[in-house]
Amino acid sequence: MVRSEFAFSVIKIIGAIYLVCLGIKMFKSKNIVNAQEHFKESTIKKCFAEGFFVSKSNLKAI
Repeated sequence: MVRSEFAFSVIKIIGAIYLVCLGIKMFKSKNIVNAQEHFKESTIKKCFAEGFFVSKSNLKAI
């Protein structure tokens, strides 16, 4: 039991370090995403299909 608690703690710490590294990398990045350009590419059919598949694949929604 002590082994599993230690392993879980190690995995949590590694995950936290990974997320901090991703955050730092994102802040240092020069890429700026324009949200309006992203939404212009979406069509009604594409949005509907994406929402449909997300809702069907989410087990909590069933």
